[in-house]
Amino acid sequence: SVRCSAFSAIPQRCVEKRARLRTWRYPPLRRIRRSGRRRSHAQPMRANLKEVHDAIIAGEAASVRAQVNAALAAGVAAGEILEQAMVPAMTEVGLRFEREEYFLPEMLVCARAMQEGLALLKPRLAQAELKSGAKVVACTVQGDLHEIGKNLVCTLLEGAGFEVQNLGCDIPPQKIVEAVRGGARIVALSALLTTTM
Repeated sequence: SVRCSAFSAIPQRCVEKRARLRTWRYPPLRRIRRSGRRRSHAQPMRANLKEVHDAIIAGEAASVRAQVNAALAAGVAAGEILEQAMVPAMTEVGLRFEREEYFLPEMLVCARAMQEGLALLKPRLAQAELKSGAKVVACTVQGDLHEIGKNLVCTLLEGAGFEVQNLGCDIPPQKIVEAVRGGARIVALSALLTTTM
């Protein structure tokens, strides 16, 4: 009878222990998540910068040109437009691609719209002597003509502040070696054919 009473008491102890663990573990986790959401609010973006940001996400190249010119005319620095509007816009485009809200055509349209704005900023960025990131040499290897993805990567790298040398497609190894000797720190090679991988 002693053995039976001890055995019958085990499930009750397990239930009590499980109840204690439940009240100890989960409420703190919920509090952490709630407090994290309260602290992670984004800073409001200036009106001129938000218009550039939204035009890039919409893929409207003409609007990007107009809004970048308007922001420059309003006295916004070129570096500020790049870092606070263009780069966050392409980051958002990438997130939408991950969530399958945007696909490759939308990404290309947005990247080309950003290039339009970046072309207006480059002379001013050079005048401001802003320090660029590492030099990148990018190309599609010899025997392969695919370059849509490579061009998209080059655009994103330029938007992030890297100095990009896009050699094009079907590039022989000797030309890549020469570019590396010219001071490139990063080499990005694209190959999509089984014969070139």
